[in-house]
Amino acid sequence: MAFDVFIIVISALSMTLCIRSLFRAQQLKAEVVDFFLKRRGKKLSVYDRLEFLDMWYVLIVINDIVTIAGSACKLELENKDSNNYENAGILLGTGSLFVWFGVLRYLGFFEKYNILILTMKRASPNIIRFLTCAMFFYFGFTLCGWVVLGPYHIKFRSVSTASECLFSLVNGDDMFVTFSVIGENANPVIWYYSRIFLYTFISLFIYVVLSLFIAVIMDTYETIKYHYEHGFPKGELMDFVEQCTDEVTSSLYQTEDHRGCDTNIFCCCCQRKNPDDIPNEYTSLIR
Repeated sequence: MAFDVFIIVISALSMTLCIRSLFRAQQLKAEVVDFFLKRRGKKLSVYDRLEFLDMWYVLIVINDIVTIAGSACKLELENKDSNNYENAGILLGTGSLFVWFGVLRYLGFFEKYNILILTMKRASPNIIRFLTCAMFFYFGFTLCGWVVLGPYHIKFRSVSTASECLFSLVNGDDMFVTFSVIGENANPVIWYYSRIFLYTFISLFIYVVLSLFIAVIMDTYETIKYHYEHGFPKGELMDFVEQCTDEVTSSLYQTEDHRGCDTNIFCCCCQRKNPDDIPNEYTSLIR
């Protein structure tokens, strides 16, 4: 019980800190968007705005919520206040899954491991668009198989079983049995239709859809490899940030003393103070 309470406390603390970081990042994004609009007359692109949203923090927050809920259910089970083992198992199992997903964040600090994460990140929009188009084909075959072959084929008796059967066929599982359920003694029209239906579906999805899906991922992978060798393209936001050559410890970022610097911190990257205003080892600590 003490261990569960400790997990809940640590998860709550982690969730609070991550939510705080996400909130401050959105505040900073609002300031940057306003700065670019007023000073440069431009709007930040969606990609540049997403730089302020750390999806790892979002994953940590979701993981902490699931872990806290699962630990609370486990405490109820130990106190015999509940017999719902399923909810506790689902929540704790999902929390463990998210924890191991989060480990990829630390592998991303190494260049050779980070290529997997970057490939998934860059390929996600194309994968979503591709799967959206493929789903129309898949749902069409599913409903057609359920309506036509349902009365004659055990694997197409319901929409869910028809979908499971077609998904298995895409992965090359149980093909012969699927063909042989409707034997030659069945209605000739249904027999020929089932053959045309299954051959068409298997050929379309295995030879075309899956190949194109792999090609989309491989194209992104090759692009990431090229960028590793020749440098990644920079958005407008990163181009602006790189214009600032001052160190983080520079007095330009010490907003307590605004002499010689605009009150807007973003302007500090674009101007310099007088050399006398820059502190050094001979500068008095008391003015």
